Amino acid sequence: MLIALLALLLQSSSVEPSKAADKSSTWTSRNGVLEMKNVTLKTAVAAAYGVEERDVYGPSWIDEDRFDIVVKAGSAVPHAEMVRRLRAVLEDRFKLKAHSEERMKDGFALTGGAGLKEVEPGDGPRTNATNEQFVAERASMSRIAGSLGRLLDVPIVDATGLRGVYSFTIEWKDRKGLDAALESVAGLRLEKKIVPVGSIVVDRVEKN
Repeated sequence: MLIALLALLLQSSSVEPSKAADKSSTWTSRNGVLEMKNVTLKTAVAAAYGVEERDVYGPSWIDEDRFDIVVKAGSAVPHAEMVRRLRAVLEDRFKLKAHSEERMKDGFALTGGAGLKEVEPGDGPRTNATNEQFVAERASMSRIAGSLGRLLDVPIVDATGLRGVYSFTIEWKDRKGLDAALESVAGLRLEKKIVPVGSIVVDRVEKN
């Protein structure tokens, strides 16, 4: 039964070399369809294993060659299930084998936040970060830390001890302004620290 389901998944999915002329890329997951356009294999592996691209280690070509990837579930399923299916597609198409490691890196610990008020989960979390604004809606501290880490391109781990979900918006004009806004609006601080970072090491991958 499992083999038959896997075969059906692979038949309804596709991986093709991208024909895009630039390096812009997008990926969406909704209604049982995950679609990635013009992405590197490193991007796809990061999504499949739930880590940041900077924490995927493998041959240089996985950050150079680009692909269009479509994974279809046949019906709406949770995002975690789509991610599992993406991993299966990569394992089949690229004979991908990888293992996880925890590596210590220079980064920040997100601390404080005791003054924040929990909100109801509602219809799910959302975070949006730009160079001058950060919006959190019904987001956990781990999600907030991850979003800030992607914004600053540095590992940030949640060390607040807070387990609820929270909503707030901050705005700033420079790096010092970000720190000040975080503390004044949300009571949060970024403290420099060597932090453990989950990483994925590609042991085997084939182009064809």
